[in-house]
This record gives sequence, structure tokens and C-alpha cells, in this order.
Amino acid sequence: MYLRNFCVVVFLFFPFFIISTEPNTVIGIVTDENPPTFNEPYGIAITPNGLIGYVGDYGDSTVSIFDTTTNTVTGLVTDLNPATFDEPFSIAITPNGTTAYVLNSVATTISIVDVATNHVTGVVTDLDPGTINGPQAMVISADGSKGYVANAFNGVISVIDIPTNSVTNGIDLGGSSNPYSLAITPDGSKIYVVEQGNGYNVTIIDGVTNAIIGTVTGVFNNPYSIAITPDGTHAYVTNAGNNTISIINTTTNTVTGTVTDLSPATFNYPTSVVITPDGSTGYVTNASGSTVSIIDLATNTVTGIVADLNPPTFHSPYQMVITPNGGTGYVINSSNYTVSIVYIATPIAPPTNVTGCKSSNVFLLQEDLVNILTWNAPTTGTPPAAYKIYSDSQLTQLVATVPATAPLKYVDHNRAANSSYTYYLVSVDAQGNVSASISVTVSGDCV
Repeated sequence: MYLRNFCVVVFLFFPFFIISTEPNTVIGIVTDENPPTFNEPYGIAITPNGLIGYVGDYGDSTVSIFDTTTNTVTGLVTDLNPATFDEPFSIAITPNGTTAYVLNSVATTISIVDVATNHVTGVVTDLDPGTINGPQAMVISADGSKGYVANAFNGVISVIDIPTNSVTNGIDLGGSSNPYSLAITPDGSKIYVVEQGNGYNVTIIDGVTNAIIGTVTGVFNNPYSIAITPDGTHAYVTNAGNNTISIINTTTNTVTGTVTDLSPATFNYPTSVVITPDGSTGYVTNASGSTVSIIDLATNTVTGIVADLNPPTFHSPYQMVITPNGGTGYVINSSNYTVSIVYIATPIAPPTNVTGCKSSNVFLLQEDLVNILTWNAPTTGTPPAAYKIYSDSQLTQLVATVPATAPLKYVDHNRAANSSYTYYLVSVDAQGNVSASISVTVSGDCV
């Protein structure tokens, strides 16, 4: 029942954990199952809510799932029969967090994973004749409408209509281009494609017309990966052939310089580059050096390497991802089948002392049944700018946004009698970084 008096009582307390250590430090490895699921891992992705990680296991054509709150493997994605996974090489997740795409690197397919169930639901429908052939990397526009796939075997960029999971176009770069990785600007206006063929170029595609609008040439040496800053002004390209990082000005589409490395240099066959959500720092995995270099993007200089454990966890690190809140990095180690955990910074923390109870408002003969939520601001981490309340654990069904300057309280009106409701609360900072979620179930009356 709902009580008519309007009062709040502590209902549940959900603790959170902040790692107390130095930034840019390895704090361990993801705990795998026994027997382990990781088998020659290459691709890795984190859901937009930061709760789930996926690892593409190239060696046995499976996809492992790990929980980022406990850093433990929880199982494998359930594939169809016959199975769709075929030496998965990379993974992309839609901005709303509902769907993951697994690129089968030696096949002509892309598997579709329902994130809510962790089941494969099918494969992307290709054109006739098909464009997908040896897919290596995929990016998705911020609005979730289009995906672009680099196909190494035919030199084509496949354009995918995300709502229908079908290929709508193939952008031919030339059969010898060997597109290996790509990145999309935050506004979706341009896609930058790294080619390991055609003389090591970076081709630029218009995100509206899907036409090739330019090529950056002449400075790359066995380029492996590319990342674009959150403000969209610069792109960084790793050159495994000469151990450098090229900087592209995305306004002029010209290389404006290279990242200044230390002496002795830290870059050693750099295979991937990733940028923190606030745009302040870049990280480069050095496959031959078994290190991760740290770049200050304000000065474009290497400031050091990530401090590893003793014995070290990095073994031919191939790829790195960073959680959406910028607090943690995960590094794929291709030679010993592990995932290292890097503490980057104290992220924004979730709200504390979350409470919930039922009450009602009466006006004449009408009664409004309400759920009352209250909480406290976190005491550590970046101060929140707002709090968001969701009705689902995947954080896709937004209920309300409460500014941090307002009373930390939310009243949900017109609730059903004799029902319980579960809410998920997160903190959001000024840059849009989101904390882990805290859940509260409202089932009891206010007293």
C-alpha cells in the first residue's frame, strides 16, 4: 500500500569502491574462468554504461564476457547453431548499448549480439554481391544510425544501416588498399580509414554522402590504428613501421607533426592508440616492447609508460579500451591471453545513501501514488553536474535528470498500487562522463 504521509527513510545503502593508487598503474588482470575463456584475444569493447566488457577470442572463435565492477569473466556469448563467430577480431557496440557487432576477420560475416541476453541473433545482411570480406574494424555514428566497416580482403568500406542491420553501400578504396582500421568524428561528418596497402594512406570519407573526399599521404609507415580526439580536431595514427605517431589536423586534413617520444624512446611497434573521454591523454600499446606509452595531448609529448606490476602483466599488448567514465583502461595481451587492468584516474562516483519509499498525495477525490527517491552526493571523485535515473539496468530507459544544484530528491508520480519498482541512479559530470549505477527497489511505505 501507499501511505498518505509524505516522508522518507533510509531504505538501502549501496557501497562503492574507489581504488586508492597512483594514476596510470596496472592493478591486476581480469580474472578468467577455470578453464579460461580467453584464447588469443584481439578485440575488446566496453558497453556505454561501463558495466560489461566483451573480448573477441580469435583462437577458438568465441566471445568472452566480463563484469567491469568485479573484473571477472562471467561466461561466453551464446552463439547460434551453426555458429556465426569465425576468428573474431574486433567488436563495436551501439551508442545506446543494446547491440554489439562482432567482426569475423577471415569470413564475410558480422555477428549481431543482443547485449541484454548476450545471445547472437543473426548476422548483418550483406548486399548481393556482398561487400563484407575480412572485416577488421567497425565504427558507429554517435546517433546510432550508421556503421562503417573496414574490409581488408577487398578494399571496401561497408556502410551498415544500424536499425535494419543491413549493408546499404560499399565504398571501394581499391583492391590493394587493405583498410585495417578507421575512426569517425564525433559529429559523424568524416570517417578516416587507415590503409596498409596503396602506399600507406589515410583516406577520408564524407559521413553524409559516403563519398571519398580526400587522402592524407606520404608520411605513414605501416600504420595500424587511428583515434580522434573528443572535440574532433585531431586524429592520431600509430606507425608500427618506424615507431612514431602521426598527428592529423582534421580541419585541413594534413599531418601537422609527430608525437615527441622520450629518450630512450617508448614506442615499440605501436599497434593501437586510445584517448581518454576528456581528451587530455592518449595511450599507445607497444606490441614488441610490452609496454603502454602515455601521451600528454596538450603538448603531444610522451610523459612515460604505464607502471606495470612485478612480474609484469603486459605481454605483446595489442589493443586498449577505456571505460566511458575515464577511470579504467583494459589492455589485451595477445601473447599470454590475458587482459590487464589499468587504473587511470579517480572517476566520477555514484550517488550514496540511496533511499526509496512509497507515499501518496490526495487532492479532493483523487489520489496520486508516488515513489520517493533521495540520495546524497558522492564524497570522492569528480563533483557531479547532474544525476540521471533509469528504469533498467542497461541504462537505456531514462526516467529523470536531476541537476546537482537542486534538492537530491525525485518523486515518481502515478505509480500502481501493490507494485514494486527498481530504479538505477548514476552521477554525471560536466563533461558527460557517467558513474557506475546504484540500484534501489521501492516496495515499502514511508514512515
